[in-house]
Amino acid sequence: MWNTCAASIVLLAQITIATAHAQLLDQLKGAMGSGQGGGALAVPSVNQASPSNIASVLQYCVQNNYVSGGSATSVKDSLVSKVTGSNNTPDSQFQQGSNGFLDTGNGSNFSLGGGIREQLTKKVCDLALSHAKSLL
Repeated sequence: MWNTCAASIVLLAQITIATAHAQLLDQLKGAMGSGQGGGALAVPSVNQASPSNIASVLQYCVQNNYVSGGSATSVKDSLVSKVTGSNNTPDSQFQQGSNGFLDTGNGSNFSLGGGIREQLTKKVCDLALSHAKSLL
């Protein structure tokens, strides 16, 4: 009887581990691009995003410490001020960026959520900062 109980516990543990591995693999697949890097993380383009979306994505990046420094903050403040205007009423693109979603065009978004994508998120934030500078 003890052997049957122990075998059941071992089997349950193996199933749990297999499920966790499958979930991790799904997360990795979601973070992987279809680029030519043979599985390298694909960096989305920031060029399709509206100035409003770039401003709020940059704001998200600064707030979450994906980019830092006076230059990043200054560019963010300037662009946010420029796109929201005197009424400070943000549009839907700004709202998306504030929630960590980069508009990549054609109705698609890229989630900047860290976790397994943290290095990719930092790269996208660096690109957003460079693009924001060109919009000023």
